Amino acid sequence: MFDTTCMICRKGFTIFSSSDYLYQKIKYSESKFYICKWCDFYIQSDAIKTTGIDPDEIDRFDKFIR
Repeated sequence: MFDTTCMICRKGFTIFSSSDYLYQKIKYSESKFYICKWCDFYIQSDAIKTTGIDPDEIDRFDKFIR
């Protein structure tokens, strides 16, 4: 369990699960900047609205390109 601060909203949040990708980043000190799940969702949905590109659509077509 790790306590950290979101770099977007500046609120503290706790990462409980070792299966969470942020847990691994914190454990191995890969980054000092972390984003809470709410801000991550908001940024991703805003990017989808702005560009009209959904990451799930890219993943489906990626297997045909490789």
